[in-house]
Amino acid sequence: MSEKIVKILNTYAGEDIDLCYTVLETIKKDVNPENGLQTFFENIRGNKTDSSYVLEKNFQMEQLQQWDKLYSRYINEFLLAMVSKAHMDGWNKQRFYSSLWNGINNDLIFENDKVKTFVIFKCAQNVLMPFFEISQPLKMENERFIEILNRNQESIQKIQHILAMNFTQKTEVSSLILNELLDKKTFEDQSVILAITLDNFVQSKMNMFAQAISTGGVQLEQMKRQ
Repeated sequence: MSEKIVKILNTYAGEDIDLCYTVLETIKKDVNPENGLQTFFENIRGNKTDSSYVLEKNFQMEQLQQWDKLYSRYINEFLLAMVSKAHMDGWNKQRFYSSLWNGINNDLIFENDKVKTFVIFKCAQNVLMPFFEISQPLKMENERFIEILNRNQESIQKIQHILAMNFTQKTEVSSLILNELLDKKTFEDQSVILAITLDNFVQSKMNMFAQAISTGGVQLEQMKRQ
């Protein structure tokens, strides 16, 4: 852990992009900059500061908006590729952050320190960060998946019923679903049921989102015609 980065996180006052610039300028001077990068990503979310260290303002909103259009997609793809490579090859955290630093520091697209700052800023916003080491996932042939799916239809329908109910606490929902999963004897059965549950839940949220957009568009049109 980098004590310098911890001190900055505990004392800074200012915009997040300026925090990222200060972090970059700090870790560049270290022998092992990847340690500072790891400390930053692992501690930035939920961190509390006493606001005693006021950061210098180095960026204008117009500049950030231009970079967002120019770099954001590339940064997201760059980070996803890095994380995917790390999990595929079984990297530990040290190797991941070392590779991430080398990627940020040596990519010709990230042409100067301010652009590199924007990269760190966008990575910090991404749900892929901080990086976690994970075990090998369960892989299954489609025929086996369908077999397990068919024999667990009642459990899947029961969980959908639970999700549709109007419980007041999240733990009520989660505990009922967890009990249903734990009632299954094999890890394969639990995994398939959970996979279908997550897929249905995500699809439901997407449908609600699409409906909200559609409704908003209709209301907007109605306002125009008045």
